[in-house]
Amino acid sequence: MNANYDKIEKKFGELINSLKEIFTQPELNEVIEFIKHNEFGLAFDTTIDIIIEESKIIDKDTFHLITNLCTAMELDLDNTSNKLSHHVH
Repeated sequence: MNANYDKIEKKFGELINSLKEIFTQPELNEVIEFIKHNEFGLAFDTTIDIIIEESKIIDKDTFHLITNLCTAMELDLDNTSNKLSHHVH
């Protein structure tokens, strides 16, 4: 695994810890399963989808973890920020 994958995996670990009080265990398990198989894009999309579809509220620290991960994965930061803007408190 190259350094970029290591960095992304580390950021996902931080995000999972942050989501433990917000996501149910089955929701966390779904995201973790994608991470275990290096399916980082699916893990990221699933995380965002769960937040939106289940009307989860995340704090600013969790939001920053998500945006940092988005940047590390070279995803569309503006799109992600817009999607989550109503879920951050």
